[in-house]
Amino acid sequence: MTKFDITPQQEKELLQQFFDLSRNTLFDYFEERDLNFSNSQLFAFILVSPITIAIASDGNVDFTETTMLVDIASYFERGILPTELDSLGQPVDCLSDKEFCKMIYSELRFLCLSMPRFEKRLLDCIKALIRLDETLSRNSDPKYSIKKRVVQMMNSVIYNNLGTDSIEEKKISHVLNELNLNA
Repeated sequence: MTKFDITPQQEKELLQQFFDLSRNTLFDYFEERDLNFSNSQLFAFILVSPITIAIASDGNVDFTETTMLVDIASYFERGILPTELDSLGQPVDCLSDKEFCKMIYSELRFLCLSMPRFEKRLLDCIKALIRLDETLSRNSDPKYSIKKRVVQMMNSVIYNNLGTDSIEEKKISHVLNELNLNA
């Protein structure tokens, strides 16, 4: 099946499978944090999670990285969540978008500080998101791909820090290889 052969129903099924798989993969995290994200919130959370992996790569969350997290969190206040995804099956009692915007900074920071426990699961979700994008994307321009965004986000952590950090660079390179995104 090529990406142009997918029917709207098949697209919905693939999206639903992605959300179900991601919720399953991150079950321990969501249970521990007592969170219930809508589909749009889960999508956005997974999409920005590469930044948390990159920030956590040296074991510290410094001032520059904290500023990056604040900037990311404020971005969600612009009403950018893809709410059309919420028409698919999702749990009841999800956070409101307003609640999500209030707590996203603390969750991203928590992830940075707890990365050893959740990195493998996040990587699995990012891989699933990349596969979904490759399957559903009808845009042949690779500059808009999830792959490209992941690489840019992870590299932005290095470039936004003062100077290069060999620990971060090695870890980010390892993660990009794990995601098959040899940049």
